[in-house]
Amino acid sequence: PYPDMQELLIAADILITDYSGTPSEIAIMGKQVYIYAPDLAEYQALRGLRKDFFTSPYRINETNEALLELVEQYSPETAAEQARAFMEYTGGVDKGVASKCVVDRLVEVIGKC
Repeated sequence: PYPDMQELLIAADILITDYSGTPSEIAIMGKQVYIYAPDLAEYQALRGLRKDFFTSPYRINETNEALLELVEQYSPETAAEQARAFMEYTGGVDKGVASKCVVDRLVEVIGKC
């Protein structure tokens, strides 16, 4: 296994995953996610899945053919739109200014000392 998943996500243009929480991590970067779950019925019966797995903006692909069809249609614009929709769907609030907010707060607190 690779020691740092974040490095892989930064390097990747797309993510093909199954039942992991990784889509939340890569959506922040505006990258494309494809869910590949050929064993969906078995997994659902054995472990269960939250309802939101089935209603997220990312389409669930149960066959290689369905996955390949979506990958062939890849576009950066679609990836960014789906990532935005996923962030909205999950309640993500990243606006790209978190560091600025932290620094502003530090200046505010330190300035009162």
